Amino acid sequence: MNTADLIYQEAKTLPDHLGAEVLDFIGFLKSRHPIVDETPATDQKIAELEALFAPFRSELLPSMESFRQSLPLQPIGAGEFCRAMRDGERF
Repeated sequence: MNTADLIYQEAKTLPDHLGAEVLDFIGFLKSRHPIVDETPATDQKIAELEALFAPFRSELLPSMESFRQSLPLQPIGAGEFCRAMRDGERF
């Protein structure tokens, strides 16, 4: 349970006049400690970085199929390899 849930649970048990004081206090806290929404700046920075690296994306990230084709062929599968290692065979 997070802090907001705990505050909600406690506030439900208060009479209305005390609930109004809690809301007043929340307003006081918000005025003393403003919450800055940094999401737009972060989203903008991500968009700028994506635009900067867009020309290099195809060079840096080859398609998965071309990557698979570049891998050397394995003589045995992973399961066979594990069994061989368990049985003491060496490669």
